[in-house]
Amino acid sequence: GGAQEHESSRRVKTELLVQINGVSSGDPADPGNRVMVLAATNLPWELDEAMRRRLTKRVYIPLPEVEGRLQLFKINLEKVDVASDVNFDKLVSETEGYSGDDICGLCDTAKMMPVKRLYTPEVLKELQRKQQEGASDEELQAHEKSALEVTWADFQTALENVSKSVGKEQLQRFVKWEEEFGSK
Repeated sequence: GGAQEHESSRRVKTELLVQINGVSSGDPADPGNRVMVLAATNLPWELDEAMRRRLTKRVYIPLPEVEGRLQLFKINLEKVDVASDVNFDKLVSETEGYSGDDICGLCDTAKMMPVKRLYTPEVLKELQRKQQEGASDEELQAHEKSALEVTWADFQTALENVSKSVGKEQLQRFVKWEEEFGSK
């Protein structure tokens, strides 16, 4: 039941604290003893005092700014064809307040739009008709490839369906926690 789950999570936390203490207690000159504990959380205010004391460097990593968002779009779209009508500056502007994960989700949604467009009964019939008329494999692939470009309209649809996951209140809470407990 609930009490048993609470007890088991307390034991896990206690063991984790013991292990963190053990990592830092060896001889620092020993090359086999160079271990760094790295932790990440979306809810730093949920860390108890004992854990917070052991995690001596606490760094708040804010949401990506303009250049970071642009790089995230480029990384997420490097393996797909992007139409010339895609305005990355506008896209970056419209995604202010989006997390890296939100931008990945937005790109994934936009990348699915051409697939949905291409594999409709009408388009498949058109491809079949072209094939029966003797179109070469290269012609069919060229037709398919042009239809698989991610367009500005795909991003507009994705923006309507993928919203940012972090609100202003939560961002303010992160900043407040950083001011109180973050590394100086």
